[in-house]
Amino acid sequence: MDSGGAATIELGIAGNTAALVAQTTATDLDAYETWQDAGPEANPGPVDLTARSFVIANGADVIFTVGAADLTAGDCDFLCRWIPISVNGTVVAT
Repeated sequence: MDSGGAATIELGIAGNTAALVAQTTATDLDAYETWQDAGPEANPGPVDLTARSFVIANGADVIFTVGAADLTAGDCDFLCRWIPISVNGTVVAT
């Protein structure tokens, strides 16, 4: 990610925009790194999926928040592992 200033990024939901991944400086996230906490890294080792599991309920949306300054370039790919907990549960990328 590139920024003309000190942009921050975080991943969460309305009311807690860093609930899923803690805020970090956007320019710290480089190509081929994993962003699962406040310190992106190239080889984070095993990820405890139980510790990193979240239930997003009642139609809440996951929000990627940029703060402090605008991002000027870059992209971020997200992986969502979805397991239905009801017959009408869905996940949609928008």
